[in-house]
Amino acid sequence: MIARAGFSYEPPVSAPERARWQADLDRVRVGGGEISFLALHWQAGDPWDPCGRWWVYDCLPATVLREGAERRARLRSDDENADLLLIRELDGPNPRDDGNQYDGVLRQFVRNPNSTIDRTQWTLWRDLQAFAIPFWVIQGTCGGHRWRFTGPEERALRAEGLPDTAPRPGALPYAPFDGRVLGQLIRYDRLQRAE
Repeated sequence: MIARAGFSYEPPVSAPERARWQADLDRVRVGGGEISFLALHWQAGDPWDPCGRWWVYDCLPATVLREGAERRARLRSDDENADLLLIRELDGPNPRDDGNQYDGVLRQFVRNPNSTIDRTQWTLWRDLQAFAIPFWVIQGTCGGHRWRFTGPEERALRAEGLPDTAPRPGALPYAPFDGRVLGQLIRYDRLQRAE
């Protein structure tokens, strides 16, 4: 395994600063904000593929996911109950212990094709009691961007002659969580509601 210079699993700010950032983020609701909540998480990446960026996750509480699984259990078999299958995976072993690993020969990370979650989602399930969906990457000078664009977003961007894929996390300069991020999240939510 080749570690990149300057790589660290530790975030570049103190725990009290991160708590202040999360408190600011707690005041913002996007999308399904009546049910879900936003969580700030340091995504270090790995020594062979560093990221070093703050991510915002849209988090669905475990209780909501479990209630959905129970409702679907009345209508479908366990093998057809997507919520139940997801819960089993989240409750199961760390995806890194289940065939998802760095291959030193190929010099790349190889995913288990049967795994639908990543290590961060598995960890946040335990830490937050929620299923964390990647939402926003904080990088660059404008407050960050969506982690991935949806199909309609890609089409709208193409129609405007703009890039239709989000920048790779780590491709733009590091940025802290600040008012630019909050402003972008609020604008994004207003745009979604207007549509």
